[in-house]
Parts: sequence; structure tokens; C-alpha cells
Amino acid sequence: MVGEATVNALMLPIAMVPPADRIPGMISVLVPSRARHDMLSRSVYSLRETAAQPDLIEILIAHDPDDPETGEHARQLGAAHVFEAPCRYGYAHSAYYYAELIGHARGEWILPSWGDDGIMLTPGWDFTVRRQNAPSVIFTHGGDQYGNLCFPVVHADVFTYTGHLPELPAIDTWYHDVGKLAGLMVDPVPPIVLTQDRYDISGRNKDQTYVEGRSGYRPGDYYSEPYARQRRQDAETIRETLRAKGFVHAW
Repeated sequence: MVGEATVNALMLPIAMVPPADRIPGMISVLVPSRARHDMLSRSVYSLRETAAQPDLIEILIAHDPDDPETGEHARQLGAAHVFEAPCRYGYAHSAYYYAELIGHARGEWILPSWGDDGIMLTPGWDFTVRRQNAPSVIFTHGGDQYGNLCFPVVHADVFTYTGHLPELPAIDTWYHDVGKLAGLMVDPVPPIVLTQDRYDISGRNKDQTYVEGRSGYRPGDYYSEPYARQRRQDAETIRETLRAKGFVHAW
């Protein structure tokens, strides 16, 4: 669960489920949501209905304290864990939702930045995930019209080795960049393809969450030298840990 941190902290400490307590083959999906019940349902159903083993897909959902209806809806969807945030963090500080949820994730693999607008399209996507070497960061296709990565799948060991998440909304881009720097990035065959039911992609759902997201990316923070230095440090920590464990990678 989230450690001591302020909204302006560089990184958020996390406490992961110990490796011995993970459920073999399980994939944990972390989803903050706000007043988007139909979207949340479609997103969760898409993950389960395309999965080869839906019983090994674990959904963890966060909601705001002024939106208890989303918490109740999450329970109706069969979420494995529902977190009511102590305050509304909003999109710009959405990492706080993810940092709390990841502390309850029991999967070997984690989608650390899934959104309630995400729609999985690839049948058997979970089988493809489980075929990859551990630890890996798995590229997914279809984040936007430019082909950018969105919603990478990350092995739980990656988070255990570093012990934190960036205090940034661009967690997907973070693990894309750290995964490449650490030599862990994999673009599997067949590819894992998804889309987002987001206004700039589908023409739907121009709601408050979408509008906040357009102004909450914080690219200046992401590309600042302190955060760039931290990405390099995260990658080096992963490499050093793997070397100590006897892993051989072409770094």
C-alpha cells in the first residue's frame, strides 16, 4: 500500500504482495474510475470475454470518496479489491490510485495503468502474456491514432525490484521507457491489440474525466531531468538485481 509521500514527491513507495503469495498465471488489472459505470462495465467485460482463462484475470478498482456509486458498481462487477481513496486525486495525480491498488495485486503479471476507457480486442491475450519470459515489459498496440503504447503488461518482479511508482499520470510511458532501458521490452507475436473508447479516438465520452485528462498529462514533469535520471536509475536497479540472480540479458 502507499507509503508516506506528498503530492509533489518524485516517486511513490509501494508494498508488493510477496512473490510466494502470488497466484500462478494470474494477471492483475488496476483501474481507477469515476462516474463511468457503463464504460467500466464494457472495459472489464472486454478483458474477461477475450481471455483464455478469465478466472485468472483479477480486477482491482479505485474510486473517489464522493463517488461511492462506482465502488458499489465495482463490487457488482466482481472486483477482487475495491479502494475508496481518502480524497479525489484526479487525473494529474492518478498514480496515487495505482500505487494503492498495486499493493493488493496477487498476479504474476500486472496491467499497472489500465483505464476505464480501455477495450481489449485480442482473443487469448492472456495466453500471450503468460508465454513471455519473466520478468518482461510487454508492449500493447492501439493506444491512439499514432500507434503509441498504452497499457503495457509488466511482470510483478519489476515493481518488487524498484519498490515505487512515479508520481505521474504517464505510468504506461514510464514502464515502456524503463523496460527498454533495462532490456526487458517485448513486442509479442501475435501482438496484443486494444483500443480506448476515448473522445479523441472514438468520438465518444467527452466527459469531465476526459477534459481533465487533456490538461493533466504533466509532460514537463515527465521529461524533466530529475525524472529522466530516476528512469535511468530504475533501469539500472533492475539490471543489477537480475545480474545478482544470475539472469543473462543482452544489455
